[in-house]
Amino acid sequence: MQHLNIFLGHPTYGLPVVLFTVLLASGAGSLVTQTRWARETPNAAGYLLGALLLVLLSTGLVTSSVLDAFRGESNAVRIGISALLLLPMGLLMGMPFPLGMRLGAREHESLTPWFWGVNGATTVCASVLAMAIALFFGFEVDGPASAASL
Repeated sequence: MQHLNIFLGHPTYGLPVVLFTVLLASGAGSLVTQTRWARETPNAAGYLLGALLLVLLSTGLVTSSVLDAFRGESNAVRIGISALLLLPMGLLMGMPFPLGMRLGAREHESLTPWFWGVNGATTVCASVLAMAIALFFGFEVDGPASAASL
């Protein structure tokens, strides 16, 4: 998100673009888990988690090149490029929880409320941990995209 804030020029653009795109895409990903393929394929969860890892790695590898290539474009183009980078990740990140809930309910239906509770607790803890990691390690910005050059 920090790289997208720099790419888009201001946090006022970065936060809404990232939140809107990831929330929309993850909702669509959750919806995809309701398809016949996801319900009837024996290893659907494994395939989707593998695809998520592949997309995360490939996005990490190409993001800085893509952002550098489109740095001089208009705001609308940069917002579109940012959304296109985030859409595949968001789509696939929306799938593990509903798939896990379905698998867990199939094996231990009485634990479904606990699954929801653990998800909520880990969500809160992960957001605090992410902020602590960011504050401790910071963010590196190098090259022509540095904040000093904006």
